Amino acid sequence: MTQEKANEIFNSDLGQQLDVIYVTSDDRAFIRHAEALKHTNGELDDNTLPLVDKSIVEWYPELIITVPPDEDLDDNGNYIGNDPDFLTN
Repeated sequence: MTQEKANEIFNSDLGQQLDVIYVTSDDRAFIRHAEALKHTNGELDDNTLPLVDKSIVEWYPELIITVPPDEDLDDNGNYIGNDPDFLTN
């Protein structure tokens, strides 16, 4: 799994409601840790075999940080702009 692939999941209608996804070593994504664990143990359904690598990795939405334009910063890099909502958006 890559962050780009995780972003595709988080950008979907369902994914926008999630804070984390659980990805197994065979790159299957789950919204519940318990289901990912059952998958790694081969217990999720009759067609699932146990995985050799039972690792589960948590992926989070990519954090995008917005930086104000240079003209809104003082010499020390502190925000001095006129938009009071900038730091809350």
